[in-house]
Amino acid sequence: MIDLKGIIQRKIMNDEEERRRAKEELGSFHCSGLGYCARQIFLNKIHAKYFDLNIKGSMSVGSAIHHYIQWFKDIKDVCEVEVPLKYMIEGSEAFLVGSADLVAKDRSMVCDIKSINGLNYVFASPMAEHIVQVNTYLKCLDIQDGQILYVNKPNMEMVVHNIKYNEVIFQQTIMKVLTVFEALKRWENDGAFNNPIPFKPCGCWACRNETLHPDIIKLINKGE
Repeated sequence: MIDLKGIIQRKIMNDEEERRRAKEELGSFHCSGLGYCARQIFLNKIHAKYFDLNIKGSMSVGSAIHHYIQWFKDIKDVCEVEVPLKYMIEGSEAFLVGSADLVAKDRSMVCDIKSINGLNYVFASPMAEHIVQVNTYLKCLDIQDGQILYVNKPNMEMVVHNIKYNEVIFQQTIMKVLTVFEALKRWENDGAFNNPIPFKPCGCWACRNETLHPDIIKLINKGE
């Protein structure tokens, strides 16, 4: 008998590993994670975060919803899908990379799709980290107007928020990236886990709920 469950679970786990390998270059920072605090960006760069199969499965469902929406014929008629971007930070070896979910063919708008469980927290306004992400896309693509499309996973109910490019937010994002990049270089030069993680939990949602890989925890404890 074919072990379909096993095949699917391995596929989910392997997809996540491929995304991790894509982040190997030290100076490469993915726009999708720049809305988080410096600690969380740092932990993602050293692959310290642990995601169990339930979380990875939820991520895979989210990816399926993305693809389902992106490939509607009516959307493809007016938008480009998964538009790649790269932004070199002046005076630094650090750079931003990523891809925008949807970009209007006339370059009038960027749209990012967010699949979530429940829309209660985004009816009034989008999440701050998502604003940062889309704002970064707008800068990289030289577009002024963006949208965040929230999709409720259980029933496909949607909420849309419009945002305008904000230069102050972008400059704050760049400063955070450069802070993390310099910390990464010092940390690696000093022998990585010979020293503690250079950023303490800040109290944000991601820090309060972070789960580190057990092997990473051992290394961190050894360094501290």
